[in-house]
Amino acid sequence: MEENKKFAGNFSIVSDVIVRDFGAETAIVLGKMRSMYDHYKKTNSLNKYGEFFFKADSIEKIWGFKRYKRDAILDKLRNAGFITITRRGETAMNYFKIHEEIIEEYIKNAEEKDTLAEQS
Repeated sequence: MEENKKFAGNFSIVSDVIVRDFGAETAIVLGKMRSMYDHYKKTNSLNKYGEFFFKADSIEKIWGFKRYKRDAILDKLRNAGFITITRRGETAMNYFKIHEEIIEEYIKNAEEKDTLAEQS
């Protein structure tokens, strides 16, 4: 039973809409970041700005994306308004804020457009 919990912790939810519109790699990173955000929010561990710390280098360690790919993925997420990245502290650490409402609104609008397209 304990093994199943550990195994289940290695999964993140990925939106089909985000995969289609932004690519699988971007959807995977957003899914992981959203899972992390949900965890920190649930455990009341976000900072006073609603952010969490995540080393951008961890993206390479977790999925093997090199710096160019990682930066391109983060730029896509930032340009879509899904995340904000702020550098804080003396060592200029990256803090991420996930904009749940914007993500949910984007997915809802895309699904509505898909439904309308299917009906015509």
